[in-house]
Amino acid sequence: MTTTPDQAITLLKRDVLAENQVYQVCFDHIRTAQGQEVTNFLSVVPHTLTADRLGGVAVLPIAQGRIGLLKVWRHPLGCFGWEIPRGFIDANETAEVAALRELQEEMGIQASADALQPLGTFAPEAALLQARVALFAVHLDECAGAVSDEAGHSELRWFPAAEFIALLANGEIEDAATNIAWLRVLLSLAPPGE
Repeated sequence: MTTTPDQAITLLKRDVLAENQVYQVCFDHIRTAQGQEVTNFLSVVPHTLTADRLGGVAVLPIAQGRIGLLKVWRHPLGCFGWEIPRGFIDANETAEVAALRELQEEMGIQASADALQPLGTFAPEAALLQARVALFAVHLDECAGAVSDEAGHSELRWFPAAEFIALLANGEIEDAATNIAWLRVLLSLAPPGE
């Protein structure tokens, strides 16, 4: 049984239903503080998590007033979408190192740690996924790179800021990490108190 004094829910048992190299899919038997029990609460748990439950990273590339996005086929949705590079944190890897590695792997861009701007974390699906994602912007001198050969990746494009904002406003960029990263970049530019 896993619980802490301030938790509203206690994990009584976890049954692993399936797993791959990245995730375990589990049915959790849980009990609320009021005594209600759920025997098959679905949880998706990354194999690698940091102490503060970081499981992944996402990086918003910015260069010369343009935003770099990947066109990626997402099998569960059955369509392409524009999104920023992202990936999982490997064992014994910091979020910063993972962000730079994912940028290299997915866009062929090498950057230094001092080019990263931390943008905090977010929970991509707090009701299902037992992990947070660390967000970063990376400020680059030039629009460069190349699309990776990862499954589903088909194009790398550098959008002028106005076009990128129009895609966000029209709902054409549905990816949560991309939306949140842009919002947090804008908030970081706002003077305090505004």
